[in-house]
Amino acid sequence: MIVKGVPPILIFWKGFKLAKKKLPMYTNKLGRKGYPLPARIAILLYLELYHLTPERGYKEMELKAIYKKLGLRQMPSVKSIYRWRKKLASIAHRLLRETFYLVYKRMGIKALTVIADGSGVKKGRGTQYYEWRLETFKRKRRRGRRRRSRRKRRRKKKRPRKKFVRVVMSYTPEIDMIFEVTATPSSTGELKAFENGHLPDIISAEIFNRFIADKLYDSEPLIRKLKDAGIDVHIPAREGKLEPKPGTLRYIANWNYERLKRNKHLRSLVESAYSSFKSRALPYLTNRSWESCETTIVLWGLIFNLARLCEVGIL
Repeated sequence: MIVKGVPPILIFWKGFKLAKKKLPMYTNKLGRKGYPLPARIAILLYLELYHLTPERGYKEMELKAIYKKLGLRQMPSVKSIYRWRKKLASIAHRLLRETFYLVYKRMGIKALTVIADGSGVKKGRGTQYYEWRLETFKRKRRRGRRRRSRRKRRRKKKRPRKKFVRVVMSYTPEIDMIFEVTATPSSTGELKAFENGHLPDIISAEIFNRFIADKLYDSEPLIRKLKDAGIDVHIPAREGKLEPKPGTLRYIANWNYERLKRNKHLRSLVESAYSSFKSRALPYLTNRSWESCETTIVLWGLIFNLARLCEVGIL
């Protein structure tokens, strides 16, 4: 996966060096010490950068002896890699924030804007090329009338619904970095996923002075929490709701958004970030459990930020 013109092997080694500096070698759990955390994150990064399954990644990394360069005596088993994808989501979140704060401290920008948006990523076992063939080589409908057949047509079986993963991203356009990425099942709403995963971190960071989102985030409790933290809110009013009365928080947020559209509309920046975020990585998740899906999606955001660090010259 090439992001921003940076080769994947460079992102891999930069991510490993950053993990060695910012992460502890082992977790705080009692018992026998296993593989160090930086090596675990590096192995998962390698799988996502080259779109490999744990089985294929195990063979390739053992053939190229990459595990020796990571300081390991032997290559971890396939079961261990599957187990890491389920349990290392919190570690990936921590490293993602570290990459953000590295650029933030280097550039020295005091006032930042956070743009929140959500999207759905298909969860399935098919590859991108397989889906493309299905769409390209569809049978064209024959023109003309068909003869009526006496045989009864078989009823079509109901296809199971496609599963999606809800991805919510908080993006900062001033430094072109992702602040936070969360992944939840599609049954969880986008607003609820943002309030549980992003809102506490945005308020506690105390570095953002402006928040931009779409109509889905038109919620008075959310606007009140951001307003109490000293953040200006730019959210358009939802059409299905009652029109906001003058002087209310929803009215002020809608007026700020309309004024922002006249001067400088930053919504296009987050849409471009989403397009690069989803096109560089495969839009189809091959993971079966929700925990491994979350780790994979956070690693996609980490790769995006690592490429930005390499582009700026910090790493």
